[in-house]
Amino acid sequence: MRKTNTLHLLLATGAVIMTATAFAGPGPKSPIASLSRNGQVLVTCEMTFDGNDETQPRKVTSSTFAVHTQPLRELNDVLRVNGPNTYWDYQPLLTTWSVHLPFAGSPGIVGCPYMLVTDDGEYLLLLQSYALKGAILLFRRRDHPGQPRVDRSYNSGVLVREIPVDEVDPPPTTVLGRTMTDHTPQWYSHGTFSFSPDNRTLLYNKGSGSVQIDLATGVVTRMPVPSAKP
Repeated sequence: MRKTNTLHLLLATGAVIMTATAFAGPGPKSPIASLSRNGQVLVTCEMTFDGNDETQPRKVTSSTFAVHTQPLRELNDVLRVNGPNTYWDYQPLLTTWSVHLPFAGSPGIVGCPYMLVTDDGEYLLLLQSYALKGAILLFRRRDHPGQPRVDRSYNSGVLVREIPVDEVDPPPTTVLGRTMTDHTPQWYSHGTFSFSPDNRTLLYNKGSGSVQIDLATGVVTRMPVPSAKP
């Protein structure tokens, strides 16, 4: 069938003609764990679904991100395993804090996004894929080591800020207003993340410029693009 006949057939059936070419590609992954740069903090993600049949499409109903801030140290030498692996202990009142989505006023359920955690386990950042509004969900630990506990309840994380995508990836490179396909680059795909030595600033560097995010406040500062050398 010629292209002109194909076009007439599509118009006759009420199909929508897109000016942009769509490509099929592999779907996004779902990271279930992340390790800090120094290997001392482990973040795990656990999801719940609206059904138990894994062979059928399911909707995510909640996500829980647990931040384990201290590798297991077995005090009883007769129980200790000596080997190459590192283990984490589940101690919700001592070394673990978590974020559960959704909660009242939360941005919603985010599934299993890519996670960034500081080496001291004080801050957790969730990178939202195909961000149409918020690019980063920034959380901090509620109770800090060495400080009086707020109460004896589970140490949950506190949302510092939902950082808009335009603050870290401004137009014209923002995904806003663009047709999304499997091959549309994520806003973070061409950049590099790193933490400052004191674990209080996130640095995001890409060819079009760099930004610094103050983790205590979520304030984003855009850094000037270095001028080309003559």
